[in-house]
Amino acid sequence: MKTDPMGVDTFAASGMKEEELTALPRKPLGGDGAVLVRLADVAPEPITWLWPHHLARGKLGLFIGDPGTGKSTVMSDIVARVTRGAAWPDGAPGVDGGALWLTAEDGLADTVRPRVDRQGGDARRVYILRAVRLDGVEAPFTLERDLPALEHALVSTGAVIAAIDPLSAYLGSRDSYKDPEIRGILTPLATLAERLNVAVVAVLHLTKDAQRRLLHRAQGSIAFAAAARTVLAVGEDPERPERRLVVTVKNNLGPHAPALAFRIDDHGLSWEAAPVVGSAERLLAVDLPGSRSERRERETALAFLRRLLAEGAVASKQIEADAKGNGIAQRTLWRAKAELGIISDRSRTSDGKAAAWYWALPATEAR
Repeated sequence: MKTDPMGVDTFAASGMKEEELTALPRKPLGGDGAVLVRLADVAPEPITWLWPHHLARGKLGLFIGDPGTGKSTVMSDIVARVTRGAAWPDGAPGVDGGALWLTAEDGLADTVRPRVDRQGGDARRVYILRAVRLDGVEAPFTLERDLPALEHALVSTGAVIAAIDPLSAYLGSRDSYKDPEIRGILTPLATLAERLNVAVVAVLHLTKDAQRRLLHRAQGSIAFAAAARTVLAVGEDPERPERRLVVTVKNNLGPHAPALAFRIDDHGLSWEAAPVVGSAERLLAVDLPGSRSERRERETALAFLRRLLAEGAVASKQIEADAKGNGIAQRTLWRAKAELGIISDRSRTSDGKAAAWYWALPATEAR
């Protein structure tokens, strides 16, 4: 019975006759061609969790949410807990180790360091990847170009977590709305995480389209959420705005963890002991008719139209252009138009031909 150059029993594996296999063309070892791994040669391994059922070592995890919801503060708490081996908010045992942090939006002295201190972290075990040195000159770090520098930093610091906040700041020239370009960055990053057994945890803002599901709102490309093994969303509790929630949106490694609630005040971030029951969309009131986010958008559009039309009729094309410039979606604008009972009328040229459309407030709304 013949064995191929990879050590695979090709006669038994393929079911072909031995003389047929002998006639097959062979590529020399080390040449170009398919790179194969026989599954039987892969030893099964359990998932190594950083935070059980939330963030895994050797994997990419995401925190997604609207700006100002507390994602970076949650990241500070995670980093702080790792540096002292503290238990997780749900009581799960902690992991003791160092942290490598890429932060592009917050000041180190007035924001990042105070947050870590307030959460009881050991600042001596937190390393900030500020830049890379190329030909003696410091340059901004990018995932597109500088993965070798990231690997060196992780190995030299002994970090068990690489925190990237926000991920969009480190894409280099890659377009965050083009899936192939994003996959071209995240696939090598995920491979690096697996090789070093490091949890890569990144922050992403959500796009403004509240009518799309959470996974499709992460920065604009589904490739971000597709590459991550776990995705956690951070947002306001729709019933209690001072309260924030962390809910699992995606977990390819195991069951979804129960949602958790926290608050942020002058003393830092504090977690509630009891889990919160409900789906991500329902808890954060997104992607649902009549949700808090939808109401906010509608109220913004209503105020916009009242202000714009307060002095009289305005051309509809101008209104739509101004609304777009203010981040108001067209469907939201038209819903607000209907709610206000705005009157549409068409102007006419001197020879009586129809011209542009104008919008005007009804008498009940006009001053």
